[in-house]
Amino acid sequence: MKKYIPVLIFVLLISTLCFAQNTPVSKVSSEQDSKQIYIPRNLDECFSELQKVVKTEDLEAFKNKEEDDAVASVHFSWGMWIRNNWGLRAKSRLANYFNDMGVYNPDDMSGIILGAFWCHLNGKQFKLQERIKNYQEYWQYTSVPKDIVSPKDGGEIAFFMSMPCQDDRSKYCRIHLGIGKKDGLPWGYQYGKGVFEPTQEQKIKVLQQYKKLNSRK
Repeated sequence: MKKYIPVLIFVLLISTLCFAQNTPVSKVSSEQDSKQIYIPRNLDECFSELQKVVKTEDLEAFKNKEEDDAVASVHFSWGMWIRNNWGLRAKSRLANYFNDMGVYNPDDMSGIILGAFWCHLNGKQFKLQERIKNYQEYWQYTSVPKDIVSPKDGGEIAFFMSMPCQDDRSKYCRIHLGIGKKDGLPWGYQYGKGVFEPTQEQKIKVLQQYKKLNSRK
């Protein structure tokens, strides 16, 4: 048996090397993914690539819908394929193309691509900067910056609910409500206004919700 041990070790080493060489790369490169799918450089290249991979009848169906309906109808099919295969969740060159314009969310990127593609197929103008501004405005109003703290003690605020606000500047305007982790007080945050003490009605709502959340623990 001993004389076969070196042979067995050699076979195992060869098998390991062969397996490693045939294992696909898991991360998308800046040029292509493991399936050798071409990753576009810009919107024009996105159009030409989509026309190559999408069936003619599907292109026609997409083209003949209203833009919003068309984009929504393929968000989880073409859109998911774009997000996964063109590296929008990784640092592909197409993702960097959008990052340079101030777009960072993969869903936003695929939404722009599909909206622009619909306009391209229908011979309509696509106002790219206007679309980008719309997405940026959405995230400004609907998210809370990480550096927002309690004005009383500088402690972190746990925001866990939000409600629409009366603000003519944006349809996305939201008031975010939470509790200071140190001071235990209700606080509000609104883009353009910063941290503020909520109204009595808002305080009651946030405290009631906070009590419900803690009762489930």
